[in-house]
Amino acid sequence: MIKKILAIALVIILALALALSLGGCKDKDKGGGKSKSPDVSADADDDTIDAGGGGGGGSGGDAAGDSGDSEGLLLSEGDDWPDNALTKQIPKPRQKVLKGYFAADYGYAFFDLSNDEAKAYAEELKDAGFTEDVAEEDKADSFYYSAWNGAGYKGEVFWSNELGASITVGKR
Repeated sequence: MIKKILAIALVIILALALALSLGGCKDKDKGGGKSKSPDVSADADDDTIDAGGGGGGGSGGDAAGDSGDSEGLLLSEGDDWPDNALTKQIPKPRQKVLKGYFAADYGYAFFDLSNDEAKAYAEELKDAGFTEDVAEEDKADSFYYSAWNGAGYKGEVFWSNELGASITVGKR
């Protein structure tokens, strides 16, 4: 019973962290301090969200923002790991994505990983330089590894017997 409560609490904490990360976006307008509310629209054909009020984006574009725009990319089951400036910061997962979202400075994806695969990915993160401010927890029914690299990026892998697995990347 306590394991279920802890698992639910962890999901709530992760959801709050995601909400704060996505909700705390900075206004990039440097012209006079006025904030502007972007137009938000979704394009069902290419799974992108345009929060910048223009252009829309296409499935062949750089949807998670090498250019620093506020466009995001929604991922569906079977999609490959996106190839952009943010995702290049962490090792490419070998498995196909179940669901995910990537913006210019934050992204996450859910995967069908085993406990051993999650631990192996954590080792890949360590080998890639994610060794600063480490948080790690290893239990029989869950595993978590989170660390920063010297370039200011955070890589995380989470696995739970009940909740599945996720990989997250973010920029300070």
